[in-house]
Amino acid sequence: MDGEAWHSYRVSNSEIPFNTVQTVFEAEPGILWVGTALPTEIGGALVTFDGEKWTDYTPRNSGFSGAEPLVIAQ
Repeated sequence: MDGEAWHSYRVSNSEIPFNTVQTVFEAEPGILWVGTALPTEIGGALVTFDGEKWTDYTPRNSGFSGAEPLVIAQ
């Protein structure tokens, strides 16, 4: 929600890697962290969204392990 309308994000219209969303955390106004799970395997993905740009965190580009994110804490 942007203060005026709800927006739905899924694999087909965003850079969310999987449709199975496990957790969402708003770190600061407008900055979302989204933890997703692989649909049929162990593991998951972590992305952020600032309202315009998606950033994917992987074991190659960050400290994220690639495990299924069940909770996000600051």
